[in-house]
Amino acid sequence: MTVSIIIPVYNGEKYIKQCLESIFVQTFTDFEVIIIDDGSTDGTFVLLEELCAKNSNISIVRQENKGVSYARNKGIKYARGEYLCFIDSDDYIEFDFLEKLVGAMKEGDCDWILSGIQDFKSEKKLKKIILPKKEYVLSKETDCLQFFNLLLLTAPFAKLYRRDIIINSNLLFNEKISYAEDREFNTYYAQNVQNVKSISYIGYYYRTDSINSLSTVSYTHLRAHETKANL
Repeated sequence: MTVSIIIPVYNGEKYIKQCLESIFVQTFTDFEVIIIDDGSTDGTFVLLEELCAKNSNISIVRQENKGVSYARNKGIKYARGEYLCFIDSDDYIEFDFLEKLVGAMKEGDCDWILSGIQDFKSEKKLKKIILPKKEYVLSKETDCLQFFNLLLLTAPFAKLYRRDIIINSNLLFNEKISYAEDREFNTYYAQNVQNVKSISYIGYYYRTDSINSLSTVSYTHLRAHETKANL
């Protein structure tokens, strides 16, 4: 198994179908999907059972509402793939998203791939965030400074991680905090990797108008922080 896609969802019946359908049509097919239903009170779980009934590479895990960090950690626990990919349930990906990121990861000895995103609202495309095409060796001071100034560095989406690094380094999302937990996770991950890449490809579509998004609050803060940092 090459990629494990981890999707935490809470009351996501409005958008989860679009998210999953974008995964079903991927040109790269060696992946599994692990969906963590974090105590949804709407029709999310029933819809998930219907959408995933014919797909043997999808697992649905139900739990009491314990938050996005707990859900992502459970996904990490069940994952079997060489790489991990986190997707929010109200977002979706381009048909060649996995192909592009896996291809970039396998070009050389790479520990982490970061790509850009396309903001959208009510199906209308808004701002793009495009990252430079660049390789970084984090033991080099200049590369390290450039890397840690990248936009989207601390968001969990639009990236591929190596599962063995996460497991061997005992990395988990902090379940004790509900703010910037993804920033903390990525900071620790960065301390355990050497060769990373950012690519100019954009294949992740980030929804800005969902009240149930598990990443909306932290990502809004993240963008404000990074915009100021990169002026």
